[in-house]
Amino acid sequence: MSNLDELKNQLQQASKGYHLDTIGNIGDPDWFSAPAYDLNRILSGSLYYSVPTRNHTGLVGPETSGKSSIMALLLADAQQKGYLPVVIDAEGSWEPKFVERWGMDPDSVIRVPSMWVEDIQVHLTRWIKKDMKNLAIAVDSLGALEQKKMVEDGDQGDVKADQGRLQKEIKRMLKMIVDLTKFHDCVSFSAGHYYGSPGEYGSPEQIGGGKYFRLSCDNIVTLKKSEVYENPNAKKKAEKGKIIGTQITAATLKNRNYPPFQEATVKIDFQSGVDKLAGIIPLAKDMGLISVNGSWFTCKSLDVKVQGESQFNEKLKTIDPQPLLDDIEEKLKSTGYSSVNMELQKEEYYSDESNPEDV
Repeated sequence: MSNLDELKNQLQQASKGYHLDTIGNIGDPDWFSAPAYDLNRILSGSLYYSVPTRNHTGLVGPETSGKSSIMALLLADAQQKGYLPVVIDAEGSWEPKFVERWGMDPDSVIRVPSMWVEDIQVHLTRWIKKDMKNLAIAVDSLGALEQKKMVEDGDQGDVKADQGRLQKEIKRMLKMIVDLTKFHDCVSFSAGHYYGSPGEYGSPEQIGGGKYFRLSCDNIVTLKKSEVYENPNAKKKAEKGKIIGTQITAATLKNRNYPPFQEATVKIDFQSGVDKLAGIIPLAKDMGLISVNGSWFTCKSLDVKVQGESQFNEKLKTIDPQPLLDDIEEKLKSTGYSSVNMELQKEEYYSDESNPEDV
């Protein structure tokens, strides 16, 4: 027996009653997938996977920026892989039609309808003690959480400032979610608003829950939404026609699985749903897999040559794009390709310095 094996045995004996194991015995995680290839890419470095089990992802953005929708899409994939979606619905916005729209069976989604952080802590504690596994947990949202003390104080006519107590309770709640996520083979997502940002994307420091939200997340993704019009190239707004969908710009401010500060495009058509190929053409151009000569776009792997990016995009809808996707995936794996946005990185650095918070 080697000195290392002997030392390992001594350590296990000294920790009798507690489970110890080697890092090598940790099983491979399950990987979940978003329906948008570009969003998968900035999260995992692959077009086909987004986040793994034992991962807590924070989705940050202003109201109606797509946080709940993207969570629902990820929960739908987790449900298909045998995980039980559990939604902590602090905003009261998760309804059957909403989850059905994003591909979930509403009868197999557990809803915790409460905004009271104390009640949520009770549920989480019991799940931990029962050693619940294979849960896909979504908190929507941190900004909607409150303490029951608010009602008690109001009933007594004695409404006082919170003095940071709510932030500490949310911190405790997030620690329980991290425990379930990391040590019970679960996956979790938390949504939060940001407020009063000095920059374009906003700072996670300003999310309800305080600084620990940032520490608890393996990934932090900021979201910005804009409308997609019927005639997007029209010069006058009146000529653009009706709104037919939304375009979300997603950016990673933190990522333990892939370099952060990368951006992706997610397009959602009100009729056809998520455009899986949104952002793929600019990505392929940047990788040299689509060449541009004047207004002509040429892709050898697809045997396509058309005039104009819009025509190329329409062509992609009528043919099998898999050869191009395979080429992109190979480039991602073999070259270490990265689309890090240095301006985004600089903005996040300065917002972090200018908004310190110690909770």
